[in-house]
Amino acid sequence: MKKLVLMLATIVATTTCALAQQTTNTETVTAANADAGKMTFPEQSFSFGDVPEGPDVQHDFTFTNTGKKPINIKHAGAGCGCTVANWPHEPVLPGQTATIKVTFHTASRPGAFSKTVFIDSDADQPTYQLVINGTVKPTGAASAQK
Repeated sequence: MKKLVLMLATIVATTTCALAQQTTNTETVTAANADAGKMTFPEQSFSFGDVPEGPDVQHDFTFTNTGKKPINIKHAGAGCGCTVANWPHEPVLPGQTATIKVTFHTASRPGAFSKTVFIDSDADQPTYQLVINGTVKPTGAASAQK
């Protein structure tokens, strides 16, 4: 019985210490993020609707740094080569507006598409997501055969 009580007391003490440490770490991260840059997007998704196969389509996602510190974008990209993102490589200062240009290559990609661009930065939220979608309508010989 004494062993059981001692074991339970040890578990309670260990859990309490672990939770106290986790709370301290969370408070530190929250305090650091309170002063960080913040990317505020008027829109985080865009639909191209129907687009012809062949020419690239692109959309500019604008954002404003509504935080207290500059934002450095480390990378912006999708999981495939058909979607390319161009982002500002210089810091975006508080109050400043910047643009992330997303281009989708429609050539040889008929049908519906939905692509997510991941933005990695040192802002309050380290990863943001932008989404583009639409339908590529086949042109040329491929559409004549259907």
